[in-house]
Amino acid sequence: MEYLKIGETIEIGGIRLICTCSISPEQYDAFAGDQPIGYLRLRHGIFTVAYPDADGELIYEASPKGDGCFEDDERAYFLTKAIQILKSRADAT
Repeated sequence: MEYLKIGETIEIGGIRLICTCSISPEQYDAFAGDQPIGYLRLRHGIFTVAYPDADGELIYEASPKGDGCFEDDERAYFLTKAIQILKSRADAT
């Protein structure tokens, strides 16, 4: 299984994700430009997305196969889904 490194950046749909922990939990801070837009975390088999940061509103929850990190075949799906939801939430404010 391929794990992301802390500090590694991924861009999906114009949103930049910075890996802040690579396993147990796998988590990311999300940014639109320099503006924080979300916090994504997978721990104990529960993937959550908060807006606009870790202390913000829980806007998505899912149960991927991965426990403390995504399986390789599901990371892109769940991160893309999270970005779509974050962008919708940001547009609503």
